[in-house]
Amino acid sequence: MRRIVKHCAYSAVALSALVSAQASAADCVNGTNTANCTVPAGATSVVIEAWGGGGGGGGNLSPANGTGGGGGGGGSYCKATFAVSGGTALVVSVGFGGAAGGYQLAGGGGIPSSVTGGSVVGLQANGGSPGAPNASSGHGGNTVACTAVGSIAFSGGHGGSHAIGGGGGGSATPTGPGGDGIGSNAGIGTGSGGSSGFNSTGQPGFIPGGGGGGGGGFAGTNAGGAGGAGQILMAFTLAPVVTSTTAVPTLSEWGVILLSGLMALAVFAKSRKRRN
Repeated sequence: MRRIVKHCAYSAVALSALVSAQASAADCVNGTNTANCTVPAGATSVVIEAWGGGGGGGGNLSPANGTGGGGGGGGSYCKATFAVSGGTALVVSVGFGGAAGGYQLAGGGGIPSSVTGGSVVGLQANGGSPGAPNASSGHGGNTVACTAVGSIAFSGGHGGSHAIGGGGGGSATPTGPGGDGIGSNAGIGTGSGGSSGFNSTGQPGFIPGGGGGGGGGFAGTNAGGAGGAGQILMAFTLAPVVTSTTAVPTLSEWGVILLSGLMALAVFAKSRKRRN
């Protein structure tokens, strides 16, 4: 952003002011790392986006029947803008994806992702629930913890259920809920779910927050896939930086100004003499 300020001139001294806006600072936390964050100096606001971890897929129930593991649910999405001040400490926690379920075991639930500290409250994206070994699929992460004023929140997709193993649900996107796993096929999202198949290990969910696929049924002792880790993105806006400069005439310029003044006085004096 640029604001034009009118220039004023007094006694051949030009005064000018330029306002330059720094639209954003480097992200304090950007990705799947968990860390404490100190708000950069000069920051006035921050936009935070969070995805919860995906649920892990369940292992198959028995190699002697068609009971594949259920797919894990995808992580939810939460976004909000907060006013901040430089130097404020923020605690950033990125949720892990749920563990893969072993043979005849359920997967692990996806862990929520959150940011707290200072004016930042109500920014949490819940993780997806796990798939179970009896073809019971996990639910997508819900939005009940995304309570910040003006927040945008969407749920993750549900895991799929199928005799050969269910596909994982996709994580929510910034514009809508994650896609559900359909049968053994994975749901689509910001992070898509992992697929499943006949006598195969469930595929892991994609980052951020995709649910893991269930362990394949009908043969073998197959584990499910792990859920994809959550994610947090932060972008700060800095206050405009005002810089002022004063243009002072050089010695040569002062000489020209003085000479011009003397010449003007001489012309004025000559004009008065002629009138007299």
